[in-house]
Amino acid sequence: MHLLIDGKNILYRALFAAENDSEFTNKKSDKFAAISRFMHYYYDKVRPKHTHVFWDAPKKDLWRRSIHALYKDGRNPGARGIDIESELVKYQEIASEVWSAMGIRQYYRASMEADDLIFAFCHHIRSTPIVIVSSDSDLVQIMYYHNNVDILSPQTKKFVDKPTLDPVSIKCLQGDKTDNIKGYDGIGKVKSKRLVESPDKLFEFLQANGDNIYRRNRRIIDLSLCPFTLDNILYIMKILSTEKPQFDSDKLKELLHEKYKMRGMVVEYPKTILPFSWR
Repeated sequence: MHLLIDGKNILYRALFAAENDSEFTNKKSDKFAAISRFMHYYYDKVRPKHTHVFWDAPKKDLWRRSIHALYKDGRNPGARGIDIESELVKYQEIASEVWSAMGIRQYYRASMEADDLIFAFCHHIRSTPIVIVSSDSDLVQIMYYHNNVDILSPQTKKFVDKPTLDPVSIKCLQGDKTDNIKGYDGIGKVKSKRLVESPDKLFEFLQANGDNIYRRNRRIIDLSLCPFTLDNILYIMKILSTEKPQFDSDKLKELLHEKYKMRGMVVEYPKTILPFSWR
């Protein structure tokens, strides 16, 4: 069993939860405790043999912005006016170092989103069960095409239902407000599903309304159309071929106590970090 974590997605969910829970203060150790609890929850629920974390490149550098310059623009800055982007950058640096010391493999490539790398991983590993943790609906398409893949939502903490219709075609028609991708006027979830259910109706619709929007959106949304998929697969293969990193308690102590001054993590350590050494 492989557990694939959408790194930035999980950080966002954990930081948002910490900001809206009176148990947590604004201390660095408290916020990282929230992140550690999220990670441990999914690890404990899935009990994987291998855990992997995938990171997004900076938004301004994403290859999809060469197709759609406003891709992912206009997103909510965060809860209560908090600069969530700067928080994510700060805690990504901390999480990346701590998770490396916990023996967790991590993946990052310039101009790639975590989605692209997760798709490449699932394309490479086809027989072993995989659980993806992310609230990103773009990843549902992987589950549609790969029977060995399930998705666990960090919002509901439940497994996502496997789609019966092509989720890519549905999104190409209705668009995706989350990523600032415009669809066809008047086409929402219900109408897009009806069109995808009937290839004849979909063809007639595209003939009548033009297929430029559909084609543009497909290039952005369909993970199989990423022009760097082969390079991503080779990158995944290279990392998997190297020796698995080991849990390093001395390094963790150095990071948590000395470098990042998070002595409050002493309580969390045996509950949310140490279990990763047992696999």
